Amino acid sequence: MAGKNVSDATLRNWQRLNSDVENKLQHRANKSCSRKRIFPLEYIQNKDTLLFIEQVLLLVKKRGVTRYDIIYSLAVKLLEKAGIADTRRARLTLLEFSGTLLSEFPAPPADETDILGLVYQCLLCEGEKNKNGSYYTPPDVTTEMLSDFDVSDGKTFFDPCCGSGAFLLAAKVESPLQLWGCDKDHVAVFMAKVNLLCRYPDCDFSPRIYCFDYLKAKMEQKFDFIATNPPWGTEKSSRGGERFSRFFRRAAEQLAEGGKISFLFPESVLGIKSHAEFRRFLLENTSLEKVRLYDGVFSGVMTKYVSICAGKAPGKTHFLLSDGKFDRQIAVADICKDSDCTFCFVSEEKRKILDQINSQRHFDLSESTFALGIVTGDNKNKLFNTQKAGMEPVITGKEVCRYTLSPAVKFLRYDRDTLQQTAPEMYYRAPEKLVYKFISNQLVFAYDNAGLLCLNSANILIPEIPGMSIKTVLAFLNSDVLRYYYQEMFKDVKILKGNLMQLPFPEISPDVAVEIDRLTDYILRGCDAFEKDLQALIYRCYKLSSEQIQLVNNTLYPEGER
Repeated sequence: MAGKNVSDATLRNWQRLNSDVENKLQHRANKSCSRKRIFPLEYIQNKDTLLFIEQVLLLVKKRGVTRYDIIYSLAVKLLEKAGIADTRRARLTLLEFSGTLLSEFPAPPADETDILGLVYQCLLCEGEKNKNGSYYTPPDVTTEMLSDFDVSDGKTFFDPCCGSGAFLLAAKVESPLQLWGCDKDHVAVFMAKVNLLCRYPDCDFSPRIYCFDYLKAKMEQKFDFIATNPPWGTEKSSRGGERFSRFFRRAAEQLAEGGKISFLFPESVLGIKSHAEFRRFLLENTSLEKVRLYDGVFSGVMTKYVSICAGKAPGKTHFLLSDGKFDRQIAVADICKDSDCTFCFVSEEKRKILDQINSQRHFDLSESTFALGIVTGDNKNKLFNTQKAGMEPVITGKEVCRYTLSPAVKFLRYDRDTLQQTAPEMYYRAPEKLVYKFISNQLVFAYDNAGLLCLNSANILIPEIPGMSIKTVLAFLNSDVLRYYYQEMFKDVKILKGNLMQLPFPEISPDVAVEIDRLTDYILRGCDAFEKDLQALIYRCYKLSSEQIQLVNNTLYPEGER
């Protein structure tokens, strides 16, 4: 991606400009937003653009102008460059936007598909981007997602949350009148209109881009093709779950006969239990055609993403799975046979291992107690690096190691009335509990019998599994078997309660339980040499063959070292 062209010196310069720019822009924007600024390197196509962005940020710093002035002035420059600034259609579009034309404004770079959207992303603070799910889609991704769309013969294309128009610009239509879009951000709507006017300078048309919330508006029109990158925010509704799921359902209803839909989702949509209802809707109400896995992430977002392309009506027996290098056909029936319709894309060898682990499932964590760590609401003023009178240590995710906790390095005053969110105190003070690292791509659980407080990066589990003590459960959760199972089944950088509740635990004899407890006790006392015996014992609990054990080890430890 283009981020490879960004030098460390440039990034340092951008960060130096960031605080001053943020202060000036926030004065006119939302002061409650995060002050951190994220530069969408994946959106940059031309390395000369870096200098232009620096010039824009310097202009904001020196002049104290608003983001609206920046976007308006850049739009005028682009319309002038396209030779249509004096046309009626351009003047009407400019009149819709309340910005001031800056007399001193740098010339925009060439060969940048969407410089307006790029600059806007650089001016938005992290809090606004997270709240609104405003992460624009890189050109190479939009091109890939529309590669199976044939928008010829006047067929219509619609983007229900179009942003600055990335998908509209990527659609290969004969006329801009085939393109429709909407967004609830009036700045985005303005940018999308300007982008389309510049893309089709010889056409006399009014862009069919409208400012409204797609989930609240009434649209009866049907479209031949619909594609978008919906908001990934955490806003939920009792009427249909996550916002991106609701966008997809609504858009699927607006497809014309024979139409196709293509959406970009967080990769977690394929496996997390909370998205099971969406997966069932996808399989039962559309004709799934393609799932495309991507390696990259958006700047400021940790999760990877996937695109899903589907047809109007169900009926296909197989769909294409692609990672950009290899393609293979997957049977829809293989997904549907799982009660949660989990998309688990693994080789046949790995599938046999997962099936063998599942075959020993007698118990799970569904009857156990989960509790979230403390959310202070103001870490800067409530967390301290040194312990003062009335304060106590608090564990963060950084101190959670396999089996044991490192000494706490943060301290707080435990006054529940002043903290934003806390679990019932009895869970923090439990005589025994497990603490797990929340931000992680693998299972990391530690034992605590000291009643320590935990921050929200270190959550709590008090397990309840027949025939197993808390230390036995600890051993299973830190085992190679369940670590492998979790990594293959759930693609996420967070350890989520819904996923943990799906982990399979075997039935074990009292003698095996005693032996696992004994070995775990040794490890808790610092005798790591006993872990090899413990791992071997847990492998036997799942009745894995030596060949399967070897494949698990090769997957977890590709260099042959623990």
